[in-house]
Amino acid sequence: MTGPADPTPEAVRAPSIGSPLGDATPTPPAADATVVPPAALPAAPASPFARLRTNPGSVLVTAFDLLTRASADVRRGSFYVGLIALGTIGPVVVLLWGVEVASEVRSADVLGALVSGRVGEWLVVGEWLALGGLIVAFVESRGVAMSLLGARLEGRPFGLRDAVQRSRTVFWRVVAGIAIVNAPVLIAQKLIGDWLAGVFHGASEVTTLTPAILVAIAASPVAYVLCGIVLGDVGPIESVRRSVRLFSARRRSAVVVSLFALAAQYLTLFGALAGLDLIARVFDSLAIGPASGDVAVAIVTVVILAVVFAIGSLLFTVAAIAAAPQVVMFLALTHASPGLARVRGDLAAGEVPAPGRAASRGVRGFRWLTVPMRGAMALGLLVTVVGLVSLNR
Repeated sequence: MTGPADPTPEAVRAPSIGSPLGDATPTPPAADATVVPPAALPAAPASPFARLRTNPGSVLVTAFDLLTRASADVRRGSFYVGLIALGTIGPVVVLLWGVEVASEVRSADVLGALVSGRVGEWLVVGEWLALGGLIVAFVESRGVAMSLLGARLEGRPFGLRDAVQRSRTVFWRVVAGIAIVNAPVLIAQKLIGDWLAGVFHGASEVTTLTPAILVAIAASPVAYVLCGIVLGDVGPIESVRRSVRLFSARRRSAVVVSLFALAAQYLTLFGALAGLDLIARVFDSLAIGPASGDVAVAIVTVVILAVVFAIGSLLFTVAAIAAAPQVVMFLALTHASPGLARVRGDLAAGEVPAPGRAASRGVRGFRWLTVPMRGAMALGLLVTVVGLVSLNR
């Protein structure tokens, strides 16, 4: 009797274990299988940074275009940093204004006793609070600005919340990167400036600007350190190594990037000083001062708070302007921004998610002002109220 026929076609039947070829026997494709030619396979997506050019002129043009396209993001970021400055620096500024007003109605001896006593203690607390707020605003400005500009250049959906979240994630790494880069720069600039002041028999614009320019050129190899931390998602030491390698790839462009950051900071500083001088002249012409009455004092107080907020906003704007060429060059040379993908947990093609990475998706539980920042602002309000009350006793 003949058994049932084997339904498996001979062409696709697996070889027996005893076959001399074993598993190496090729299995022909089924008759109805569709063979996709290599040309029909989908091509890998082009890098969004492939169009970027790295010569100095093109980098500056692209940077200005990026700033124009990201103007709304920069404006929102400036409001955020301005709020930080207002809540942490504003209290001690208002208290100092209160001391100035009190000096018009109190004798020097009484005022000196107050300032050296309880009011002086609150002033010290306010000064430390203002210093901490200034550091936070300085670091946050760079982290948020680079995140926003990098996302805008890539075309990634990325809002201010995402940028703040990224900045907070790498906050201490950015602090370390700023210290590594700026500490030698400031020391070298101070030494060169003192030497030039001795040569020219006194300090002047030449002895101030010349060291800054020379040191900026010398520091070009570390121009991309903060971008490596924020966008490249590496530590400060590794970011220094990568920045040096990127500098070696395009030396002239790195020098232009470094000098552009210096020029943006100086031009904005001169503009801010001119604005403050204009406000002082207006007050003088209107005879508004600490002895002008309660209404005038209240007006000046509001203006002072507005100026503090504007200085914080300006700090962010300067950071964005200075960072734009750095972001353009970094992404043009690396074609990667893994730091931005970490915020929402986005994965690149073929990337294996790290343990716990899916839990970081989104900005769940996000607070514009963290608990420590809220505590600092509450302390600042206490400094202002108690200090002013002590002045009026």
